[in-house]
Amino acid sequence: MPRQLNLRVASAAEGGWALTLSEGGAPPALGVVTSEIVQAVTAASAAGRPEEVGALLGQALARCPSVLAGVYTALGSARERHEPTVLLIVCEDEALQNLPWERCVDPSGALWEAREPLCIVRRLPQTTAVTGQAHVELRLGWWSAADGPPCAPLAELCLKLGLAEPRSFVRPAEAELLNAPDTARALHMQARALDDVLPPSLRALLPNMTVVMVHGEQRSWSVGASRLLSAGAGAVLSGLPNDPDLAYKLLERLYRGLLSVAGLAEAVKDVRVAFPELAGGLILAVADGAALRGGVIRERWTPQGWPRPSAEVGALLQGALELSQQLASGFVGLEHIVLSLCRPAPGGRAAERLRFMLSMRRDGVRERLGSYDLLAPEHAETLGTPRLRALGARLEPGFELETLWALIRDDVSALLNATARLPPASDSTLMSDNGERVSSQSAPKAALATRLEVLGGPEDGRLLRLNVGDELGRAAADSAAKHTLYGETALTDRHLSRRQLRWRGPGEVDLLARARELRRPGGFEPLSAGTAQIFVGDVLALTRVTWLRGVSD
Repeated sequence: MPRQLNLRVASAAEGGWALTLSEGGAPPALGVVTSEIVQAVTAASAAGRPEEVGALLGQALARCPSVLAGVYTALGSARERHEPTVLLIVCEDEALQNLPWERCVDPSGALWEAREPLCIVRRLPQTTAVTGQAHVELRLGWWSAADGPPCAPLAELCLKLGLAEPRSFVRPAEAELLNAPDTARALHMQARALDDVLPPSLRALLPNMTVVMVHGEQRSWSVGASRLLSAGAGAVLSGLPNDPDLAYKLLERLYRGLLSVAGLAEAVKDVRVAFPELAGGLILAVADGAALRGGVIRERWTPQGWPRPSAEVGALLQGALELSQQLASGFVGLEHIVLSLCRPAPGGRAAERLRFMLSMRRDGVRERLGSYDLLAPEHAETLGTPRLRALGARLEPGFELETLWALIRDDVSALLNATARLPPASDSTLMSDNGERVSSQSAPKAALATRLEVLGGPEDGRLLRLNVGDELGRAAADSAAKHTLYGETALTDRHLSRRQLRWRGPGEVDLLARARELRRPGGFEPLSAGTAQIFVGDVLALTRVTWLRGVSD
C-alpha cells in the first residue's frame, strides 16, 4: 500500500501561499511561498509555459525547508521499503488547482516523478471517502451521446491486452456487468460532456466506475472532475489525448500497468514519465486517498508463460493453485485444474456438463495426488508442469474456458483413463464444449512410439528421447540410469525402480523391474519383466502414479 502525504496549498496574506504538509496524526510541516514567486508562477501560467511553471513550483517548495524535508523523509522510507509515496495535493481555489503541479521539479531540475518513488495526485474533497478495492477483471466502456467510443482504437487495445470487448455502459444489456462485484470498470468519455450539468444517465453510471478517463481539453479540469467525483466516481484521469495513435500508446501503457497489479497512482505516474510532453496535462484526481489503497486488479496465478486469461479462467487457475497448496502436492498440474473444474462456479450449460463428467472422477484424482512421496515441501513448484507451460504459446490474451478445455481435453482424458481401475473401453466419455460426446481414447494407431512422454504428476508433459540401450529409472544418489524421473521435483515415487526400463528401439522396451500394465484403446495388458511393445497413444503404467505415453517425433 503506498504511503500518503497531504500537501494543502492556500492563498496567504500579501499574495503569497501557505503550504501545509501532513501525514496521519503527525505534527504538520508548514511553509510560506513569497508573493514574488507566486507572481512569476501566475505570469508563466498565463503565457502558456508549463515547463517554466513546473520549475517555479519546484523553487517554491525549495523555499519551504520543513515541507521539503518532510517529503524527502517519506521518500527515503518508501525507497527502503520498495513502495511508492502518493502526494495528495489539495488546493483551496480553482486557480491553484489549474496549475501543473505534476510538472514540479526537484532541486536538481528533474521532474519529481521521474527521479523519485513519488506519485502526484489531486484531491478534490467534495465527497466522502471511496475505499480502494482490487478486482479480478477489468472492463472498459464509454459514454457518449453518439453511442461511440471517444478513443477509436479502444477495441483494438482490448483485444491486444486480453480484455473483454469494450461496450457502451448505458445500454440495457450492460446492466449485469454493472452489478458484477468483482469487476473494475473504466469509463471513457469526451471532455465536452462535462461543460454543462451531467445528464441523469451519466450520473447513474458513475457510482459503478473505478475510474473515469476524460479525453480532450476542458475549460476547467477541476470543475469537471469535481462533478464526476461528487456523483460517485472512484477516480478521474483528465487530459487524455484525442489523437488515436497517441491515445492508443498512452492507454496501452496505462492498462498494462493496471493489469500488472500496479495501483492507479503508480500506473498514471509511469505514463507521465513515459510521455513527458503530456505530464502536466494528465491529472489524476480522487475524492479521498482511500480510493488509492490497493491495486485495481488483484493478482491471480497462471502457469509460467501464459497470457492473462478471462476472469472465469483466472478464477479456475487460482483455484488450482490453492488446491495444490491445500493438498501439499508440491506442483500444479492438470490434476489440480480437473479438481478446480469440479468446484461449483458460474458458467453456461457446457461448463456444467463438464463439471458433472469430471466430478465422477474427482476421488480418483485426489487419491492419485496423495500417492506421491513429498520429500522437500519447501521446494514446491508453482511454475506449472512442462505440459501446462508449453500451452502458453497456443493461448491468446483473454482466452475463455472453452479454448482452454479444447487444448487440454485429450490430455485430461488420457490422464483420467489411466487413473481408472476399469478398462478404457468401459470408461465414460468426456463431454465436449458444445455438448457432443467425444471419445475418451483415440482410435488405435499402428505407428510405433519413437519417444516417451510423462503423463501426469510434477513432470507431466516432459518428453524423453531415449537411444538404444538407454535406461530410465527413479532419480537417486546411486542411480545408474541415464534418464531419471523426479530428479528436480519436490516429489518422488518410491515404487518406481532406479532401473525401471531399457529402450530397445522404436516401440520396444525391456522392463527391468515390475510394472503395472499397458493401457491401450480397447483394454489393458498386465505387464511383467520382459519386452513390451508400445504404440503411439499407449500408456505404460509403471506404478500407480508414474505413467509414460508413447508418442512420435
